[in-house]
Amino acid sequence: MHVWVIDDQPKDRLWAELTFAEHGGRVREFASADAALTDFVRGSSSSGGARDGAESAAGGCADVPTLIVADMDMPGTTGLELARRMRRAGYTGTFVVLTGNVDATNAPAVREAGADMLLFKPLTPKTAAGLLEAASRRRAQQSAA
Repeated sequence: MHVWVIDDQPKDRLWAELTFAEHGGRVREFASADAALTDFVRGSSSSGGARDGAESAAGGCADVPTLIVADMDMPGTTGLELARRMRRAGYTGTFVVLTGNVDATNAPAVREAGADMLLFKPLTPKTAAGLLEAASRRRAQQSAA
Protein backbone atom coordinates (compact mmCIF):
# COMPACT_ATOMS: atom_id res chain seq x y z
CA MET A 1 0.00 0.00 0.00
CA HIS A 2 1.29 3.42 -0.97
CA VAL A 3 1.50 5.90 1.95
CA TRP A 4 2.49 9.55 1.85
CA VAL A 5 3.84 11.11 5.03
CA ILE A 6 3.95 14.91 5.11
CA ASP A 7 5.68 16.51 8.07
CA ASP A 8 8.18 19.33 8.44
CA GLN A 9 10.07 17.40 11.16
CA PRO A 10 12.57 14.88 9.73
CA LYS A 11 12.47 12.67 12.86
CA ASP A 12 8.67 12.43 12.67
CA ARG A 13 8.84 11.50 8.97
CA LEU A 14 11.45 8.83 9.68
CA TRP A 15 9.42 7.37 12.57
CA ALA A 16 6.28 7.23 10.40
CA GLU A 17 8.21 5.65 7.53
CA LEU A 18 9.65 2.93 9.75
CA THR A 19 6.30 2.33 11.45
CA PHE A 20 4.32 1.98 8.22
CA ALA A 21 7.06 -0.06 6.52
CA GLU A 22 6.92 -2.51 9.42
CA HIS A 23 3.34 -3.24 8.35
CA GLY A 24 3.96 -3.41 4.61
CA GLY A 25 3.41 0.23 3.66
CA ARG A 26 5.51 1.78 0.89
CA VAL A 27 6.21 5.27 2.19
CA ARG A 28 7.01 8.45 0.35
CA GLU A 29 8.03 11.42 2.48
CA PHE A 30 7.45 15.11 1.92
CA ALA A 31 8.85 17.94 4.06
CA SER A 32 6.04 20.30 3.07
CA ALA A 33 2.40 20.23 2.10
CA ASP A 34 3.13 22.26 -1.04
CA ALA A 35 5.60 19.64 -2.30
CA ALA A 36 3.05 16.85 -1.77
CA LEU A 37 0.26 18.78 -3.48
CA THR A 38 2.45 19.63 -6.46
CA ASP A 39 3.46 16.00 -6.83
CA PHE A 40 -0.14 14.80 -6.51
CA VAL A 41 -1.44 17.17 -9.18
CA ARG A 42 1.42 16.27 -11.52
CA GLY A 43 1.08 12.52 -10.85
CA SER A 44 -2.67 12.30 -11.12
CA SER A 45 -2.70 14.11 -14.44
CA SER A 46 -0.10 11.70 -15.87
CA SER A 47 -1.79 8.59 -14.45
CA GLY A 48 -4.96 9.08 -16.42
CA GLY A 49 -6.90 10.39 -13.45
CA ALA A 50 -6.42 7.47 -11.04
CA ARG A 51 -6.49 9.52 -7.86
CA ASP A 52 -7.27 6.97 -5.17
CA GLY A 53 -4.09 4.89 -5.18
CA ALA A 54 -5.76 2.03 -7.05
CA GLU A 55 -3.76 -0.24 -9.27
CA SER A 56 -3.48 0.93 -12.85
CA ALA A 57 -4.84 -1.09 -15.75
CA ALA A 58 -1.29 -2.18 -16.56
CA GLY A 59 -0.99 -3.78 -13.14
CA GLY A 60 1.43 -1.26 -11.64
CA CYS A 61 0.64 0.97 -8.70
CA ALA A 62 -0.13 4.54 -9.60
CA ASP A 63 2.07 7.03 -7.77
CA VAL A 64 -1.02 8.16 -5.89
CA PRO A 65 -1.25 7.26 -2.21
CA THR A 66 -3.93 5.08 -0.70
CA LEU A 67 -3.23 6.77 2.64
CA ILE A 68 -1.97 10.27 3.41
CA VAL A 69 -0.76 11.17 6.89
CA ALA A 70 -0.01 14.87 7.33
CA ASP A 71 1.11 16.98 10.26
CA MET A 72 -1.45 19.61 11.21
CA ASP A 73 0.96 22.42 12.10
CA MET A 74 3.57 22.99 9.43
CA PRO A 75 5.07 26.28 8.24
CA GLY A 76 3.29 27.57 5.16
CA THR A 77 0.48 25.28 4.08
CA THR A 78 -0.94 23.37 7.05
CA GLY A 79 -2.18 19.80 7.08
CA LEU A 80 -5.77 21.05 7.14
CA GLU A 81 -5.25 23.23 4.10
CA LEU A 82 -3.53 20.33 2.37
CA ALA A 83 -6.57 18.14 3.04
CA ARG A 84 -8.85 20.80 1.52
CA ARG A 85 -6.68 21.18 -1.57
CA MET A 86 -6.18 17.45 -2.07
CA ARG A 87 -9.92 16.80 -1.92
CA ARG A 88 -10.56 19.64 -4.40
CA ALA A 89 -7.91 18.10 -6.67
CA GLY A 90 -9.80 14.79 -6.60
CA TYR A 91 -8.06 12.73 -3.92
CA THR A 92 -10.52 10.08 -2.65
CA GLY A 93 -8.22 7.99 -0.46
CA THR A 94 -7.84 8.09 3.31
CA PHE A 95 -6.46 11.33 4.74
CA VAL A 96 -5.28 11.52 8.36
CA VAL A 97 -4.07 14.60 10.20
CA LEU A 98 -1.55 14.19 13.03
CA THR A 99 -0.97 16.72 15.78
CA GLY A 100 1.09 17.05 18.91
CA ASN A 101 -1.32 19.70 20.18
CA VAL A 102 -3.92 18.04 22.39
CA ASP A 103 -6.89 20.27 21.56
CA ALA A 104 -10.18 18.49 20.92
CA THR A 105 -11.65 21.64 19.37
CA ASN A 106 -9.66 20.86 16.21
CA ALA A 107 -11.78 17.81 15.34
CA PRO A 108 -14.62 19.72 13.57
CA ALA A 109 -12.09 21.71 11.52
CA VAL A 110 -10.41 18.48 10.46
CA ARG A 111 -13.70 17.06 9.14
CA GLU A 112 -14.61 20.35 7.42
CA ALA A 113 -11.24 20.28 5.65
CA GLY A 114 -12.03 16.84 4.22
CA ALA A 115 -9.72 14.76 6.40
CA ASP A 116 -11.01 11.46 7.72
CA MET A 117 -9.59 11.71 11.20
CA LEU A 118 -7.35 13.55 13.65
CA LEU A 119 -4.79 11.54 15.61
CA PHE A 120 -2.30 12.59 18.23
CA LYS A 121 1.44 12.09 17.92
CA PRO A 122 3.37 9.93 18.25
CA LEU A 123 2.13 7.45 15.69
CA THR A 124 2.23 3.98 17.24
CA PRO A 125 2.79 0.72 15.35
CA LYS A 126 -0.71 -0.45 16.33
CA THR A 127 -2.24 2.78 15.00
CA ALA A 128 -0.25 2.53 11.78
CA ALA A 129 -1.46 -1.03 11.22
CA GLY A 130 -5.06 0.08 11.82
CA LEU A 131 -4.72 2.98 9.39
CA LEU A 132 -3.35 0.71 6.68
CA GLU A 133 -6.21 -1.72 7.22
CA ALA A 134 -8.84 1.05 7.13
CA ALA A 135 -7.34 2.58 3.98
CA SER A 136 -7.28 -0.83 2.32
CA ARG A 137 -10.96 -1.40 3.14
CA ARG A 138 -11.87 2.02 1.77
CA ARG A 139 -10.00 1.36 -1.46
CA ALA A 140 -11.77 -2.02 -1.83
CA GLN A 141 -15.17 -0.39 -1.26
CA GLN A 142 -14.41 2.31 -3.83
CA SER A 143 -13.27 -0.30 -6.35
CA ALA A 144 -16.43 -2.32 -5.83
CA ALA A 145 -18.71 0.69 -6.35
